[in-house]
Amino acid sequence: MAGAQALDEQDADELELAEPKGSKGKLIMILMLVLILGAGGGGAALYFAGVFSSEDKAAAAQNEEKPDKKGKAIYVELAPTFTVNLAGGSKGRFLQVGVQVLTRDADVEPQIKEHLPMIRNKLVLLFSSKTSQALGTAEGKEALMQEARSEIEEVLESETGKGGVEAVFFTSFVMQ
Repeated sequence: MAGAQALDEQDADELELAEPKGSKGKLIMILMLVLILGAGGGGAALYFAGVFSSEDKAAAAQNEEKPDKKGKAIYVELAPTFTVNLAGGSKGRFLQVGVQVLTRDADVEPQIKEHLPMIRNKLVLLFSSKTSQALGTAEGKEALMQEARSEIEEVLESETGKGGVEAVFFTSFVMQ
């Protein structure tokens, strides 16, 4: 029995020694948990900040692989502004409109400038053929922009063999 008692005393000694290790173990576990939560929080912050955004990386990869089908926008101002008498009525109404042309072909800009007198002539005739009633609505202005684009395209195609005007914009529009 003395041997059994000695084993029990040894077990008791080991238990006493294990208790401090157990509290250190708890401390280590708490520190590990804090580190894991901190890393998770930091990772979440980086994710929401966009550092790990897979969508951004995928979009960037797509842009590198396939070039943008639309080229850089080039705006050509048809200065000075157009001032014309409007058709219809004896009120002597007039229109003053600033026009810019959008193209994405760098070769079109010098062609527009080269043929500007012919383009301006076509646009003066177009603008002066309109009435104030026709241009008084947004739809009327939109239709006029489309007609102006067609006129410019017609000049470019007849003089250079190709168009290239994507849109026409009115940068100012005054009727009196």
